[in-house]
Parts: sequence; structure tokens; C-alpha cells
Amino acid sequence: MASNSIHAIAVSFEKLGNLFISGVPFLEAISTVQSECADPGVATALGDIHARITERQDVNDILSDYGDTFPRSVQLLWKAGQKEPKQLPDCCLRIATIMKTELMK
Repeated sequence: MASNSIHAIAVSFEKLGNLFISGVPFLEAISTVQSECADPGVATALGDIHARITERQDVNDILSDYGDTFPRSVQLLWKAGQKEPKQLPDCCLRIATIMKTELMK
């Protein structure tokens, strides 16, 4: 995975976690982060998440549809956050931390 994609995932999920903690509604947070994302793959996935939620579709496994963009650890943390919505902000911040660690390798 390219370092720019890793960086984009880290930044995007850190923003999501902080927006959620601040009380920004889910769809607004996703839309905002998508519009600010410089990586096309990550932006596309965020847009798909937004669309599926708007259409009331399941988003638990959505990141697995983007396995080439999101590592398995990110997929699992997202799924955990979706199962327990109170944990979603923390899961997003953990994703950011994991991806930042990947950048240091």
C-alpha cells in the first residue's frame, strides 16, 4: 500500500473520530471527510459508505469491498464500531493510530 493512501486513511479516520466525539451527525461527518480527502480510493469508499447509509443499507462489511484500499485491521475495527456505535469514535481513532504506525515502518 502506498504511503499516501496510508496517510489519507490515518487523517480521514482521525477526523471522523474527532467529528463523532464532537457530536457531528454521522452522515455530515462522513460527507465532510470525504470532501476533504485527497486520496481517490479512500474518498470513493467514504462516498459509498454515505450512499449506503442514506439508502439504509448495511455498512458493517463495506470496507471489505475496498480490500485493496483498507487493510484487514481497519476493516475489523470499523466493523466493531458499527456493532457498538458508542465505540465508533474510539475505533476511528484507533484506525488512525494503526495507520500512523504503518507510516513509521
